[in-house]
Parts: sequence; structure tokens; C-alpha cells
Amino acid sequence: MINSRPVWTPSFKKQALLLGLLLTVCTGLYFIFSFVTARLPEPFKTQRPAPEATPWINR
Repeated sequence: MINSRPVWTPSFKKQALLLGLLLTVCTGLYFIFSFVTARLPEPFKTQRPAPEATPWINR
């Protein structure tokens, strides 16, 4: 027999807590990744695109 109601539904507070935690973890990982990649040796450093290739970027 199939119930029309779910067995468990999270409250709004639990959903907000989970989304806040997920946002915090993703933001932290982004900054850690940016910090680590900025410290790579010369051939692997991030480079700026050529001005001719990206005329919409103001420098």
C-alpha cells in the first residue's frame, strides 16, 4: 500500500541550516583552491587573456 504522505519531511530550519552549511563549505573550498593555484610554479600560473581576445575587459 502506497502512502500519499512522505514518511519524513525536513523542517524549514533544517533545510536552511543544510543550505547554509553547503554554501559555507563551497565558498571555503573555492578560496582554498584559489589560494593553492595562485602559488603554483611558473609554467602552471594563471595567465591573463590577451587584450585582443577580450576587448570587453577594461584594464
